[in-house]
Amino acid sequence: MFTVATVADAIVSELNAAHFSMEFSAVRAFRPAYDIAELEALRVTVVPRTYEINPISRGSDTWQYTVEIGLQKRIEADADVEELLALVEEIANWFRHRQLMACPNLSWSGIKIDPAYAPEHLDECKVFTSVLTLTYREVR
Repeated sequence: MFTVATVADAIVSELNAAHFSMEFSAVRAFRPAYDIAELEALRVTVVPRTYEINPISRGSDTWQYTVEIGLQKRIEADADVEELLALVEEIANWFRHRQLMACPNLSWSGIKIDPAYAPEHLDECKVFTSVLTLTYREVR
């Protein structure tokens, strides 16, 4: 039996074990908030969001876990946005159809990227912000 925090921890482990085009160290947080100075380095934060239980038969339910991966970095130029967007897509493609090693009973259900980037963060703070939402499902 898993919790949404357990699933988030598994995603952190998977991210930190993988090799991507940019280096980072993912962390789990319940309330991610960084000062602008802390965003000079790329921050990848995994946040447990929701779980949902739905019946599929008299004796079985589907448990759906939703976890968000936030990427934030202070940028200097539009070229930085292109590079970070490419990383977001790289992470999304890496998790596509991936089973989490620490949660073998879960199956991948989907990925949503919203926002791909937050224009207001770019305008107001020169910070790239993107959020990937991963969904995993378990039948019990």
